Amino acid sequence: MLTVNIMGRLFLCPNPNIDEYLLGNFLAQMYKGYRRNVEYHNDIHAANILQMLYVMLTQGGLIDLAQLNELDLLSAVIASV
Repeated sequence: MLTVNIMGRLFLCPNPNIDEYLLGNFLAQMYKGYRRNVEYHNDIHAANILQMLYVMLTQGGLIDLAQLNELDLLSAVIASV
């Protein structure tokens, strides 16, 4: 799953404060809410937004520039999907 992979790359998972089973269920429920027959705001669009967020955070230096902490990063990742 892309979201969990990016969370791992941002050192958000594994995390003793995050129950990975609940996280997986939460993300699966979010995914189930997307409709493939919607032309633009669908799961593919969410993946694109998440990938672009990751690029801006890492290669764009947004983490340091905005002095983002772990909660900020987690919030941004969840909001992007």
